[in-house]
Amino acid sequence: MKRKIVIIILILVVVFIGYNYFKAVEVQVEDVTIKDFSKETVLTGNLILVNQATVKSKISGEIKEVKVTDGQQVVKGDLLIKIDSSEYYQNYTVIEKDIEKATSALDQYIDLNRDYMGDSDIIHARNMLEVSLQQARSRKVASLIGFNDYTLTAPITGKFYFAHSLELKEGEYVTVNSEVGKIYNNDKLQVKVGVTPDEFSALEGVTMVKVQIEGYDKQVNAIINQISDAIGKNDNGDDVLFVTFDISDSVDDIYKKDGLSCKVYIEKQVGNMLSVPFSAVFSEKSKDYLYLVKDNKVIKTEIFILDDFGEYVSIKDQNIKEKDKVVKINVEGLKDGKRVKYN
Repeated sequence: MKRKIVIIILILVVVFIGYNYFKAVEVQVEDVTIKDFSKETVLTGNLILVNQATVKSKISGEIKEVKVTDGQQVVKGDLLIKIDSSEYYQNYTVIEKDIEKATSALDQYIDLNRDYMGDSDIIHARNMLEVSLQQARSRKVASLIGFNDYTLTAPITGKFYFAHSLELKEGEYVTVNSEVGKIYNNDKLQVKVGVTPDEFSALEGVTMVKVQIEGYDKQVNAIINQISDAIGKNDNGDDVLFVTFDISDSVDDIYKKDGLSCKVYIEKQVGNMLSVPFSAVFSEKSKDYLYLVKDNKVIKTEIFILDDFGEYVSIKDQNIKEKDKVVKINVEGLKDGKRVKYN
């Protein structure tokens, strides 16, 4: 009796397992299709005022007069600042006397020692003093430049801004080669962006992009101008190639500021892509798969994803073709060869 009960239980278990194995699971499917996509890539860069010039003082001295205010429009040649050059004039006088002394010393030395020196010694002495003479002459030339260049004028037309936003005043002291300010000509604007290797593919075949300048309520058009050959680093330390875009639309003057942050929007049309629903894809051990449906059974199939477009992904045409059916919902729990049903 017990033996019969055991046999019956085993038969029931086998029937149950077999039923569940051959029982069709209901799934939702979708055809593999050929689609055209539009993909947007967003890059971050900075605004560049292309036509700009740095104004530096060529002499050290006290400011006598300031003829410009911060943000003022100036024309090339306009007087910006006058600097007291008396310090350079005093230096010029001293240097002039040094040159006279050096010349006189050279002649006296040769006259006094001609009878006791050979020709080579005289030549050597003359060369030594000639070096000192040349140094004095160089100092004289430098002094004359400072003496004659006591006014700072605008090298280009544009808006003048004091260095470090510190407006200079009469009586302040400037040193030689110190930056007084910058002049920006707003006629030509560019955006400079550091592009990583992963982002670079978004630029292929693209000429026109959209740019959003920080604080500006409009997007403006820009054209790719130049892609650098040298590899640089962005703020995160990533390797990048720097790309510059010329802004082709007009921009309000208030937003024409060097260094302003910008967003560059690259919209790329991608056509004729073999596509499947993103929900159909699952990963195992760093590989991507989906379930193809053939003869009411699922076939686990490895895929290679080319690009992600949100609800759909484009895939490489390997073992899958257009109009093949893939499981897009209830992927979890399926196994290769499992029977399925769908409407």
